[in-house]
Amino acid sequence: MSLGESVFGCDLTEPYCYICGAPAALHHVIPSSRRNASSIEGCWVFLCPVHHQDPTYGVHSDREFDRRLREQCQRLWMERNDATVDDWRAIFGVNYLTDNPVDVREEYGSKPRKKNHITRVIRRPNQVAF
Repeated sequence: MSLGESVFGCDLTEPYCYICGAPAALHHVIPSSRRNASSIEGCWVFLCPVHHQDPTYGVHSDREFDRRLREQCQRLWMERNDATVDDWRAIFGVNYLTDNPVDVREEYGSKPRKKNHITRVIRRPNQVAF
């Protein structure tokens, strides 16, 4: 399975959390039944342990965070590929768009952290401030 370029702008050589900038692991945004398409189409992002698997703040536990991340992924994918909802649905089988789009970095980057979570943002060269 090969990874296409991330629609979130993540770089495989710099695995830092898309939300907070802490060291991170890869997260496939689209569910496992479509994991291969998710990889190829770039629907992946790096998330730190808190934003990935924490029982309170992690994407695997927080359904709203997960839904919003999928919605943002779909919007970014459609923009990058000049595609329609039908194009997305043909590959992934579902539409995640709502009438209230949210930038997950703005929404979830400000949530309280666990005591041991890295709170300072690690800036990398050419990183856009958020």
